Amino acid sequence: MPADYFDRAGQPMPSSDARYVWELYRVLANDDVPGGFVSTVWTGTRPGLFRSTHYPSRRVQRYETEAEALAGHQQMVEEESK
Repeated sequence: MPADYFDRAGQPMPSSDARYVWELYRVLANDDVPGGFVSTVWTGTRPGLFRSTHYPSRRVQRYETEAEALAGHQQMVEEESK
């Protein structure tokens, strides 16, 4: 049976663990930008273990690794700060 949840390293994990760690390490980064903010979080599900969202536009980018998510977060912050 395929896993429903994955830790931040992409390793399968039981749903009971996912609920617990969600509160511990779901937020990777939050930054204010003109007129809103960018938030990058671990989702624990595939595709896209990580997600960056710009608010209020709700523009979303998904990533498979934490390194990609942090780089993508920074890129979204730069784009929304122009």
